[in-house]
Amino acid sequence: TALGVALSDQYESHDNSPLLGPLVVWLGDLASYHDLQGLHRLTQWHKTQNQIKPVRPVVVILTNNNGGGIFHHLPIKQSEQFEQLFQTPLYSSVDTHRSCWQKIVQWLDIDQYYKVESKESLQKALSYSLNEHLFSLVEVVLDPAVDHEMHLSFWSQATFGLSQVLEQRGKEH
Repeated sequence: TALGVALSDQYESHDNSPLLGPLVVWLGDLASYHDLQGLHRLTQWHKTQNQIKPVRPVVVILTNNNGGGIFHHLPIKQSEQFEQLFQTPLYSSVDTHRSCWQKIVQWLDIDQYYKVESKESLQKALSYSLNEHLFSLVEVVLDPAVDHEMHLSFWSQATFGLSQVLEQRGKEH
């Protein structure tokens, strides 16, 4: 899908300036791992196009919540075997503090790689990535439990906000 969106970069305005800004793709670690071929194709397309003329930046924001954070939202989370069967960390069994993404970035020949663990480092990585004609991968490392709580909070706030809008509409009609 991201490659299809990136191809829209071929369409330019009447003065030959690109119509679109940076392409930003947000993926989870497990989804990215399962679609390495898609990332590889997107990287190769970007490099080929950049040799012809500068193209828009491509920034992949990868949420690394230790693999399979979505499973925390399912009833299986209560299972005693949850971590063994459903949590799918993507790191070396020898070095559990080291993400495999740095090696994958090298294999994919991605221009820039940032591993961020703070708001400040994320802002710096995005600021640089969005202003260069490069392909960047920004790995955002999150604690799985905190990530799960953030999701719950977001959906709670979104549901409350939508219910307020719907309630107001009902009063108006």
